Amino acid sequence: MQLKPVIGLVRHRMTEAPGTSVGDIFSDWEAAISRSFEVELLPAYYRSLSRQKKKEVGAEFLRRCTLILPGYGLNLFALREEIGSQVPMLYLNLGGLPRGAVALRKIFPYLRPTDTIVFTSHADPKIHKTLMRKSAARQVYFPFGIDTEFFKPCSTDERNQYRDLFGFTEDDIVLTYIGRVTVEKNVHAIVRIFKELVKEYKNLHLLIVGPILDIPFGDFQYKDPDFIAYFDDLRSSHPLLKERIKWVGSFHKEVLPFFYNLSDIYINLTLHHDEQFGYTQVEAMSCGTPVIGTDWGGLQDTIRHQQTGFKIKTFLTKWGVQIDRYSLLTSCKVLIESKELREEMSKNARCVAQTEYTMDIFQNRLETEIQR
Repeated sequence: MQLKPVIGLVRHRMTEAPGTSVGDIFSDWEAAISRSFEVELLPAYYRSLSRQKKKEVGAEFLRRCTLILPGYGLNLFALREEIGSQVPMLYLNLGGLPRGAVALRKIFPYLRPTDTIVFTSHADPKIHKTLMRKSAARQVYFPFGIDTEFFKPCSTDERNQYRDLFGFTEDDIVLTYIGRVTVEKNVHAIVRIFKELVKEYKNLHLLIVGPILDIPFGDFQYKDPDFIAYFDDLRSSHPLLKERIKWVGSFHKEVLPFFYNLSDIYINLTLHHDEQFGYTQVEAMSCGTPVIGTDWGGLQDTIRHQQTGFKIKTFLTKWGVQIDRYSLLTSCKVLIESKELREEMSKNARCVAQTEYTMDIFQNRLETEIQR
């Protein structure tokens, strides 16, 4: 019996907090690999070993594997060079390029023509080309996948039941954001545009699903956002916003389709500098929900302008990255006012998710790359 190739995978459990996209990414990779190959995980205790012991354990790991997805095991590149190993590496770039490509710069001298760098958006190769000279490694693009049978449209009766739980009627228009509420996610811009829209549309509601986090935006030296106080003041000073905005804190992934399905429009105005894919847009599309999002990072690829929703232009100013507020306001109004357009985009969104972002497509792409 022919033995399966052994694919080495390096995971970092401390970074892969439960429910985070990083954890989902590596779980998806492990599941995809194990479908056709044997998976060898670098021991979890590896990071706590002495330098000499790391070398011994790492060298054995390199010897056992046919190909390695190093993840956070960047020192394996140098070790491979040191011991003369020929095992190729398939390196997944995770948000590092917009931060100056620190990790990629560390492994750059050790990259070989047999290695591959995987990009999940078309934005990252452009940054790579700007920051770094030509790499010895191949560069490929393929996006992540989602479970389109888990994220799928529900029946009209189910949708109405979900909406009843929040007091939304069949005639209400529900605008939804899902994710952490932090500075770089730009949720405050959603609230500001909603503040303008709600004066004109009496049946418009905003649902924000996710925890409000006062996390400093260290890369831009923004240390004290105090978002909790900001939103508390906003709601207390504007009674209409308090009435029309519903907040749901931390959530479990299992209930996500529930929120997407009760929504009429999904909105994400993120300006996060390492937004290299964006799961929520694709999940919303898979549930048949039109999406309004910034023309930024991975959203440039996943949202099909005027087909599955609208992309809002972004541009750089001396005050930082800004969005086209007029385009945003216009796009929101068009979708709010046209049920027919929402229904058309709903069908298109589901179709795009099923033809481009299924887990089977992702797994097949990964298997093809491994077998190359």
